[in-house]
Amino acid sequence: MHRTNSVVIRAPKIVIFETAANLELWPKILPHYRYVRFLERGADRNVVVMAAERSGIPISWTSEQIIDRNRLEIHFH
Repeated sequence: MHRTNSVVIRAPKIVIFETAANLELWPKILPHYRYVRFLERGADRNVVVMAAERSGIPISWTSEQIIDRNRLEIHFH
């Protein structure tokens, strides 16, 4: 399954990119996230356990985050 989300934000691209790439901020700026715990941490790759609440049901999953600073892209697997 492939999913793409997009929004329009009026801010410099680099500010948006750095905010989105900073997983430690997610529970502070995305209220449905309960926590993000790092299993592996690096400059361009992280493996994390993320937990959120969906329709009142707590869920969690493990995700690999790949950060491409040259293209200002963030990918999750």
